[in-house]
Amino acid sequence: MTTLIYLAAFIIIALAIFYILGYGYLFNGISKTYLRGKMSANIDDGKFFSANLIATESPVLWEEDPDYNTKELPENITDNLTLSDTASFIVIKDGKLLHEQYWKGYHALSATNSFSMAKAVTVMLLGKAMEEGKVKSIDDPFSDYFEEFKNKKFAEQLTLRNLAQMESGLDWDEDYKNPFLPNARAYYGRSLMKATFSRKFKQNPGESFEYQSGSTQLLGFAVRKAVRQSLASYLSEKF
Repeated sequence: MTTLIYLAAFIIIALAIFYILGYGYLFNGISKTYLRGKMSANIDDGKFFSANLIATESPVLWEEDPDYNTKELPENITDNLTLSDTASFIVIKDGKLLHEQYWKGYHALSATNSFSMAKAVTVMLLGKAMEEGKVKSIDDPFSDYFEEFKNKKFAEQLTLRNLAQMESGLDWDEDYKNPFLPNARAYYGRSLMKATFSRKFKQNPGESFEYQSGSTQLLGFAVRKAVRQSLASYLSEKF
């Protein structure tokens, strides 16, 4: 009985320490990965998170090419797709659907996570906001939208261009496996803004390119503030 009490006390103290140190998100991550037989985030995670619908009043299907699905993919390509755990592969030629193929039970109506495809869409939304005059310039200082960055080392000169081009100088290790690094905190934590705004900068913006989800997240917050609505609703209206 005494042993169980000590064990329970140890677990409670350990949990408290994790939360105090800011690692409480790990328990959410574990429930969505390891306990489901996964090693990291995957394309079927969407159902575990809240979401904003991106709708369209008049969807247009891809026009099929006359040679649609008449040829099989070369064996070396299918081998690579299978090895990379691909769910779907689509070929568009001259604006028409030439080939589509699915694996592992996925099909044309499967809904999966978009992941980094959203990076390009976020930059497209920046362009639309500029076109509408809601963002004055791609060279707007990020601190025009969030004043606290004026007092952040290396971030005083950060611009929307730096974020869009991933030359922000943000201290963000783009690692998808390590649960203690920024991507996991942003993905499984309760506040995406807190996860990104808490990061420091390691060098001046514009000095070098580094692929980072954090840079796009910061850009998205600026665009959202400029258009005064969620990115999902803005995308639904404008694209």
